[in-house]
Amino acid sequence: MHWKMKALVQNTVAVLPDIVAQPVYYRLQSRFGNPAADIAPRYRSAAKMGRWARRYGNGFEDAVVLEIGTGRSIDVPIACWLMGARRVISVDLNHYLRHDLMQRSLEYLASHREELTELFSDSADRSAFSRRLGELLTAYPDPQDLPEFIALEYLPGSDARTLPFETGSVDYSLSLNVFEHIPPEVLRGILKESKRLIGPGGSMIHFIDPSDHFAHSDTQISEINFLRYSERQWRRLAGNRFMYHNRLRASDYRAMARDLGLKAVHHEERLDRRCLSELRRGFPVDSRFAGYSDDDMAVTQYHVMWVTEQA
Repeated sequence: MHWKMKALVQNTVAVLPDIVAQPVYYRLQSRFGNPAADIAPRYRSAAKMGRWARRYGNGFEDAVVLEIGTGRSIDVPIACWLMGARRVISVDLNHYLRHDLMQRSLEYLASHREELTELFSDSADRSAFSRRLGELLTAYPDPQDLPEFIALEYLPGSDARTLPFETGSVDYSLSLNVFEHIPPEVLRGILKESKRLIGPGGSMIHFIDPSDHFAHSDTQISEINFLRYSERQWRRLAGNRFMYHNRLRASDYRAMARDLGLKAVHHEERLDRRCLSELRRGFPVDSRFAGYSDDDMAVTQYHVMWVTEQA
C-alpha cells in the first residue's frame, strides 16, 4: 500500500471514538499485515538486551525490570522473566494488551523451545532459563493468567513520567521501539523518572527505531522520506495517534541523555546505505534537519545502554 494511502486510513480511523478506533485499527493491521510476525524479532531483541545486561551490569537474574511501552503483547516481559527477573513492571499510557497475541506468544514458545534456549544461552543461566521455560510450557496458563505467572505487574493508563515506586526500586529500565513515538518533552520526563527509579548505578537499555516507519511497508520510499517535511506538514500527513513519530535522530537522544546525566556504556547504530546515498545525492530535507550530518540522518537503528553515576 502506498504510504500516503496508509496515512489517510490511519488519520480517518484516529478520529473515531477509542472504543471503535482500536478494534478497527487492529483488524486493519491484521488484514494488511501480520502482527504475529513480530514475535521472533522481539525475542531476538530481548536476548540482546540480556547479553548487554550481563556484559555491562549484573544481568536480569533476580532483578526488578521496568518496561516502558507494553503495546499489544508481553514478549519482552516474558523474556525478562525467562532470563531470571524477579519482578517485571510494564507501563503504558494506553490499554493495548491483547490476549490473542499472548496466546500466539505461548504457541511460539512451545514450537521454538530449543531454538530459544540456544538464542538466550549468552543472555541468562542456561539451566535456569530452560527450567523456567519448562515450567511455563507445562502450566500453559490461560492468557489472562499469564501476567501473574511471570510476575508481571501490568499498569495501563500510566504516565511513565510519574510512577508510584520508590527511588532506587528498579534495577533496569528498558523499551523496544517505543521512544520514537513519544514527544521530546514527554520523553525527557520519562528518562528523568527512570533515572530516579533505577537510582545511582542503575541501567537503562533502549532500542530505538528512528526510521520512517512507512518505509517498512512501502518499498518505494526510503527510511528518511519523512525528513523532507516540515513539522506542520508531517503533523497533517501522519500526526495521528497511531503513527506519531518524533523524527529525533541518534544525536538528539545522545544529547538528551547527556543533559540528564546518563552515560552510554554501549551503543550500536545502523547506518542505512540507501539513505546515505540519497542524502549525498542531494535528498531534500526540511530546514529542521539542516544542521544534521548525513551520517546522523541516515541512522535507522539506535540501540543504547545508559547508566547513572554511582553515588
